[in-house]
Amino acid sequence: PNVVPVIDSKESVLYAKSRVDASMIDFYVQAGISKGLQCTELTEALDMTENGADAFGDGYKNLWHSGMLLKSLQYLQHTDKVLITQPYDKHLNAHGLVHEGAVSTQNGISGIPSMVEDMAVARDIELLKYAGGKLHFAQVSSGESVEMIRQAKKVGLNVTCGVNYFNLIETEEALSEFDSNNKIYPPLRTDKDRKALLKGVMDGVIDVVVSNHRPHEMDSKKMEFNYTEFGKLGLQTMFIALKTKTELSDEVLQKVLVSNPRLILGKQPATISDGAEANFFLYTETPYKFIKDEIVSLSKNTSEIDEIYDYKIQGVIKGTNIRTFED
Repeated sequence: PNVVPVIDSKESVLYAKSRVDASMIDFYVQAGISKGLQCTELTEALDMTENGADAFGDGYKNLWHSGMLLKSLQYLQHTDKVLITQPYDKHLNAHGLVHEGAVSTQNGISGIPSMVEDMAVARDIELLKYAGGKLHFAQVSSGESVEMIRQAKKVGLNVTCGVNYFNLIETEEALSEFDSNNKIYPPLRTDKDRKALLKGVMDGVIDVVVSNHRPHEMDSKKMEFNYTEFGKLGLQTMFIALKTKTELSDEVLQKVLVSNPRLILGKQPATISDGAEANFFLYTETPYKFIKDEIVSLSKNTSEIDEIYDYKIQGVIKGTNIRTFED
């Protein structure tokens, strides 16, 4: 919902759906749960659900007000939609730039301790336990958060979570040379956290892997590190990076990239079967160098330029529409 205009009304939901060419993708709308994404007043979720909203939350913004999160969980039970939240306590750390650890200390950069996320996850799980409903943590980055979610699932709470793929393949060391393209949120953390996140994906505690695709204009990434924006491109390289740099099986990748996201949104699973619409992409085990000229996005804020991967996406098929990578 973090777009202009903010998606927080029936009209904005309909507008968002009308602006997207869905011939090659499945497009779902996450609508804001608070008006203006300000976490002060609930939106008309029932009205937006009737007009095509698929999930609710304030996007990159955390639902910092405990009362609002509690009311959101209770309200959305009338829609059977999931509440999506980005777990961080903004009152614990308002000015952090990277993970609080060895690299932040060595380089004199303000850090974001894991506690910022862990405290939010602990609070939200307690509220879910009290209110009921469906809660999805958009992106976790801390090993402690994974363990708390593991325990919440064991006691039967309807909680799911995601992780962005950068946190599965990179650590805080990627910021040792002040590469602003690796300044993302949630931040890259320690190798111990990375391994805990990978284990969470393989165990099924982490349900979804996301691209955390956040394009920015060039100038916003070329200023002094403290003032650069958080985020980098991720959509184009996510799958081939996971295939090349992790040991996640095709079965696990199919679950966290395809099946689970649809299930969390209450959608039917995509299948390859007689009579079903074709909806898949093709890849080959081919050495592939990711070059700047092949970036599809209008933005170029990525640290992956000239990276060599073991796989290459060859094309996408949806229904009778076919698009090859060279198009």
